[in-house]
Amino acid sequence: MSYVFIFACAIVRPMTGVFEDGAMAVYAASAVCWVGAFTLYLMEYGPMLVSAPEDLGHAAVAGTLDTARHEHISPHTCLRAVHGM
Repeated sequence: MSYVFIFACAIVRPMTGVFEDGAMAVYAASAVCWVGAFTLYLMEYGPMLVSAPEDLGHAAVAGTLDTARHEHISPHTCLRAVHGM
């Protein structure tokens, strides 16, 4: 649905050349379309962007990682190894 608002904005914005007397109204309509598109985008994708990622298991790595031997390495351990601390 947010794409509909973006499409509407793309149609409405160039109308300022046609409706020069009402250019501010056309700009306002275009702004409403952008705000509507962004609001719908946040409503749809916001929860996915701020939530923890899903554990997809072996399907996500397609066999490139041997999870039986995989160990968690903290960033501090990596820094000590790189900098010789």
